[in-house]
Amino acid sequence: MKPTPELIVQSAEIPSIPKVLQQILALADRPTTSSADLEKYVTQEPALVVQLLKWVNSAAYALPQRVSSVAHAMILLGFSTVKSIASGMVLVNAFDEVTGLSKDYVRHVWRHTLAAAAFIKILTTKENNTRKDDFFLAAMLHDVGYLVLKQYFADKYNELLERAPYPSDQAEREVLGIDHVEVGAALLKDWKFAETVIDLVRHHHKSDDEYEGVKKDLYYLKISDELATKGDMKEYLFLKENLVEIDFLHMLRVIGWRWVDLQAETDNILQSLSTVEKLFE
Repeated sequence: MKPTPELIVQSAEIPSIPKVLQQILALADRPTTSSADLEKYVTQEPALVVQLLKWVNSAAYALPQRVSSVAHAMILLGFSTVKSIASGMVLVNAFDEVTGLSKDYVRHVWRHTLAAAAFIKILTTKENNTRKDDFFLAAMLHDVGYLVLKQYFADKYNELLERAPYPSDQAEREVLGIDHVEVGAALLKDWKFAETVIDLVRHHHKSDDEYEGVKKDLYYLKISDELATKGDMKEYLFLKENLVEIDFLHMLRVIGWRWVDLQAETDNILQSLSTVEKLFE
């Protein structure tokens, strides 16, 4: 009998949700929380402060002045955005010491997810979407299941990695009987993330027919995930529209973008990807 996603999450040597992240998530959701309250917990993690300020000062946010303190960042961006960034950064650090996961592999996965988060931040600038923070957090966490499967299945998962740097959900099911999407959603549920975020993570490889929610919302994550796999982004964005996948262009149109609009963001995109790389220096 194949293991369930819940059993894998319970059996894998994956850290429980870090205490500082629990505190940040709880405080950020309370209407009475002040900047000082949240800053107290964020600043408990010096590495988190450094990474958070790198994100805030990146081209993706286009702030008029450089931010030098966590308190200032929270005033400018709002608690929910800071919560999303802090969540991703805390989890990057939490997986660094997991048995069976090399730091190189952990960073390999997080580079991809943080790149997707950078893309989704750019894609949501065109409208005042109330779910921007859900999208950003979902992008940061959408492939966390890779880390769980790598730790749980060890050498068996290495066989999949020899075929592709990011094994497809189909290949995982064929070899393991389960995929990183199911397991990632189970982990986020165990960590008590919002169902709105878990739902996006759970369905980011599903077809339109398999998703009952708002297709536009899911497309933000699908587009960002796909862009994060493209390699040389500058070369990709120079392609003529007739050379771009039809399905990708369709998703772009649904969220209100055209291929030429994305090309116009080339400098912003490259600067955001540079910021992601700086987080790992």
